[in-house]
Amino acid sequence: QEVAVPPIADGRAEGATVTVRVLLAPQAGSRVRLTVLALREVKAVNYFSKVPQILPVSVAELGIPGVTAPAPQTTLDSTCRTGLLQVDGHPVGLRITGPVADAVARQPLSVALCDPGSLTLGAGSHDLLATPGRTTGIDLDRLILSSAPAPTAPAPAASPTSPAPAIRTLSQGRTHLRLQVARSSSSFWLVLGESRNSGWTATIAGGHALGASRTVDGYANGWLVRPTDLVPGSGPVTVTLDWTPQHKVWIALGLSALGIILCLALLVLTRGPVQDAAHDDHAQLAAPWSAAGPLLSRRARVVTVLISGLAAAGVIAPVAGLLVGLVVAIALWRPGGRALLSLGTAAAIGVSALYVLELQIRYRFPSKLDWPQHFAKVVGLTWIGVALFAVDAVVQWLRDRQVASRRE
Repeated sequence: QEVAVPPIADGRAEGATVTVRVLLAPQAGSRVRLTVLALREVKAVNYFSKVPQILPVSVAELGIPGVTAPAPQTTLDSTCRTGLLQVDGHPVGLRITGPVADAVARQPLSVALCDPGSLTLGAGSHDLLATPGRTTGIDLDRLILSSAPAPTAPAPAASPTSPAPAIRTLSQGRTHLRLQVARSSSSFWLVLGESRNSGWTATIAGGHALGASRTVDGYANGWLVRPTDLVPGSGPVTVTLDWTPQHKVWIALGLSALGIILCLALLVLTRGPVQDAAHDDHAQLAAPWSAAGPLLSRRARVVTVLISGLAAAGVIAPVAGLLVGLVVAIALWRPGGRALLSLGTAAAIGVSALYVLELQIRYRFPSKLDWPQHFAKVVGLTWIGVALFAVDAVVQWLRDRQVASRRE
């Protein structure tokens, strides 16, 4: 039966509920299924992503007058369950015991083998696979495997170890650390509490690199420093930890800055006519919305439209390919159509930049690895701007080449 739910007022208190009565025609059966067909969207800002999201439908309780539920259990049914855990691909029977109140409150429960002697693991590695809690309603978050200790020979006396050398941080940034490490006569581990990555390098003053890091504590970068790695002398040594991928970023930023400076220099130096030695004529700045040179041949125009559209469709999306192909066709067949390329580039990238700024100012997304994911809606628009910019440059190059070939 499909029924309409009366309007529900929003509650202001946390956990507020509203009782709603829905009239149904008499029906016989043993099972009842509730399906939500439509809803009124209510949005809230996600605590993590800071992006508005639609809240789910929340039904606190369902009841049918005249139908009584069985008395609630106080303890969990200790039936043997075989669908919760697999060891090496074989199901293992488990009993979950504990108060129902603890289960509802997601507190720890006791887990034990149905048959204590049913699981025997030999030496070596084994695979433990727990069924997701969303499927079974029970989350196996922590299991402890134990056995009686095997008889062994008496453990040898522990050898004395030297205390860890003292470390002092001389300077620290997001991509580097400069440390002062006390000299030690024995080997020691130098550990950087960042997720292990081959991009991190450790170098001792004097140019001696410690080589590739090793995983320490399950995640961190660690370098084994031996006395032979230290430069001869007395007193502490200086160790530099460096995130080497950042070097490429600095190079890219430097090249970008150099490109901007060159563009500004061209704007200043080419305000007046500049002699073009190749053709013995004059070159000067031109408006970006007007095309220079004659129209391309029909064959060149068709090929340019097809290549640009197919490239945009393959790199961005099919819809983007159609849009780029249409804009390029207009720009090539109409003398004033170049404005669509140049102004379209500025509009696409400008709108994307304004969208990013508006969201960042409103929600203040933290600078984390997933920061770009907040602006996924304008990724395609930005790529369309890049595609139009590239096509504009290629078309102008083809026109200049056509003019040069006619002169020759």
